[in-house]
Amino acid sequence: MSLDHLSTELVDLRCPYCDAHIHLIIDPTDDSQEYTEDCEVCCQPMLVFTEGDQIVRLAREDE
Repeated sequence: MSLDHLSTELVDLRCPYCDAHIHLIIDPTDDSQEYTEDCEVCCQPMLVFTEGDQIVRLAREDE
């Protein structure tokens, strides 16, 4: 299996819980995504909304 077609982007953001600088890896080949990812600092679950290669919104899961 060739992995030449795989592409990811590293995005710098701030956690909606602890306001720490975090890094997320997104797949710019997907038109839009919605998923949950834990903050790498405080481990709280964040909702991540993307469109193409851009993070549209980060939200607290408890909102």
